[in-house]
Amino acid sequence: MDERYIAAIDLGSSRISLGVALVQGDNTQIIYYDSTPSEGVRTGSVFNPQRCGGKIRELLDRAEAELKIHIHQIVTNYPKYGVKQELATGELPRTDPTSSISDEELDSLKNVSLDSYPLDNAATQMIYGAVVQSFSTEEFINAREDDVVGMISAKLCGNYKLFIGSKRTSDYIDAACNMAQIAISDKYFGPEVEGKAVLTMNEMENGVALINMGAGVTSVTVYHKGVLRYYGAIPFGGKSITDDIRYESGFSQNLSENIKLAFGACLPDKLQSLSDKILQVDCGDDIPPKNLSIKYLSEIITARQKEILEAVLWHIQKSGLADNLRSGVVLTGGGCELVNTANLLKDLSGYSVRIGAPRRFFTTGCEGLNSPAATTCTGLIMEARKHPHINCAEIPETIEVEMAPPQQKEELFPVETSEEETGPEAPAQEKEKKAEVKKPKREKITKVKPPKPPKERKDINIKVPNWLKKIGEFQETLFDGMEERSDEVINNKE
Repeated sequence: MDERYIAAIDLGSSRISLGVALVQGDNTQIIYYDSTPSEGVRTGSVFNPQRCGGKIRELLDRAEAELKIHIHQIVTNYPKYGVKQELATGELPRTDPTSSISDEELDSLKNVSLDSYPLDNAATQMIYGAVVQSFSTEEFINAREDDVVGMISAKLCGNYKLFIGSKRTSDYIDAACNMAQIAISDKYFGPEVEGKAVLTMNEMENGVALINMGAGVTSVTVYHKGVLRYYGAIPFGGKSITDDIRYESGFSQNLSENIKLAFGACLPDKLQSLSDKILQVDCGDDIPPKNLSIKYLSEIITARQKEILEAVLWHIQKSGLADNLRSGVVLTGGGCELVNTANLLKDLSGYSVRIGAPRRFFTTGCEGLNSPAATTCTGLIMEARKHPHINCAEIPETIEVEMAPPQQKEELFPVETSEEETGPEAPAQEKEKKAEVKKPKREKITKVKPPKPPKERKDINIKVPNWLKKIGEFQETLFDGMEERSDEVINNKE
């Protein structure tokens, strides 16, 4: 059975996530999931490729070290904010009107429609994704994709919803991955794949709004009759709540984020006894501790969360399908994990609301993969799994090296043993040892020439003056007298 790997990276404003899946035929297993604080990404778009590329490389190095594989390419997502949606129509004349419509013809029609769509500025814009809305034949209009396959018609028309974004932001993603020394196999539009990871077919059929609450962007995707009908996004999210806490309390950014994650909640009136608690926060740096009421913290969070959800509800009204959402609203993303967020949206809209985490399509034991924050990464893996040509990693080949046997040390001075100690087999063993032991190489002896004897000095006749001779005679008589006196002293002591 052929094995292949899929590596997906979600470029988020708060965290960059990496998921690695092992695909064996129809079986897919997510074998690795990890995330790291994001750098160089703002409102879901890369603005500093160098900093973003460093974080991507950091994630890849950790995954390669743990899985013992080499990741050479990834799949990733386009930005969510700054995207506009347009309608495109394409027509494909059929050469054989009596034959049935095939899936290959639908793919060709989609490619023709995308290639022929006139962008306002092809130098700065590009198409992030396209979703089929309906098909038309000579006898039927607004036919669904699974219904039109197998029909017989002389012509085939398709209606598509296009998502158009900035080409430069896509180039920045390429630059970040180049700096991380990783290739990009494909890019997908996040909202297009997130619904498949979280929603059920019944929800998409009956009408549902999927709200992804990220750190920098909150997006809403509306489904009806099994098709994505509308998309919208606002540049606010969980980071805006953290900034409000920081401004109101005077804490640092990291401390405000930790307080939000640990004690953050909406609707202070529903916190019961918890609203009476007061946090005493040690700010360090010889600064006196500060007090922060849980109730006041909840009021700060509720004010911003309400503003975000009201903006999302405006997009739902704009879609024209607000009255057709029989399955209500599904919340996903890291921002929806704040306590009472679902209750706040229910009070504001009247919809039934649930928290959506990635459904169990795969076998996995990775920690954190069942969190709503992993929705986009799971959706990318699901979409890439459909394409058999995508293989993002490989197991490096191991080269076996034969080690040479250790050499025996030569004995320079072998010890002789007697027959009594060694037994009758000793002579044969000694012969084998003598055969194995090589004679040591003789050291070269360099002959040293003896030193030449010193030359005899010739006597030199020097004339001594008379006054010097007299001094010499006086010294001799003086020394002789001293010796005689010393001998007398010694004899007297004896």
